[in-house]
Amino acid sequence: MIYENIRRIFIYLIADDFSELFLFFVALFCGWPLPLLPMQILWINVIEDSFPNIALTTEYDSTNLMNEPPRNPKAPIITKTYKMFMLLVFCVSGLSAVLIFWLINTYCSDVALARTATFTLIAFDSIAFVFTIRNLRRYTLRKDMFSNRFVNASVVFSLVLLLVGLYVPFFAHYLGTVPLGWDTWTIIVCITIIEMGIFEYAKKRFFITKSTKSAVDVRNVPHGTQA
Repeated sequence: MIYENIRRIFIYLIADDFSELFLFFVALFCGWPLPLLPMQILWINVIEDSFPNIALTTEYDSTNLMNEPPRNPKAPIITKTYKMFMLLVFCVSGLSAVLIFWLINTYCSDVALARTATFTLIAFDSIAFVFTIRNLRRYTLRKDMFSNRFVNASVVFSLVLLLVGLYVPFFAHYLGTVPLGWDTWTIIVCITIIEMGIFEYAKKRFFITKSTKSAVDVRNVPHGTQA
């Protein structure tokens, strides 16, 4: 389980951070203003992501893990399948951030609002993604989805910190954020739901189906032939 926890934490951090790099690359290429301010980036990476990241170290879910074939000790911690999943998360999250910044900056002509919406979407994505990454071999929506109280507490705390950064004047001033209305929140939540749906489908294709097949293969091995 320690090996699995290290891997999920690595994926959580890298996939999330690279989506921000994608956003800045597109903004630079298109000649847009900065999509995020330095303080907003620090708030996401240091404040928002730290608590879910720490909570993931307490994850213990061995479901289907014992049915997996033995791991090659020489194999890298991030295999080709995990790299493909990370690339998908990186592209989907990055494109979503690009989309919301472009939409609001273009049609509302309000850079501060566009930055705030982008900041909120990325933070909200990372909070929701923690449930996706908890176990890649199982669907996210299940009976024990909220079984890890440390993850639950970290999610609630991160949501509170996000709202503090948006609606408490002192923090909003230093972060350069503006209050968001229900219409913007609706867009953010809808985009996040679509993203999580894509990630769930990717989990099924990359991990869940393969894990189920491995479990069937293990059960079909004649007794006395298993290592």
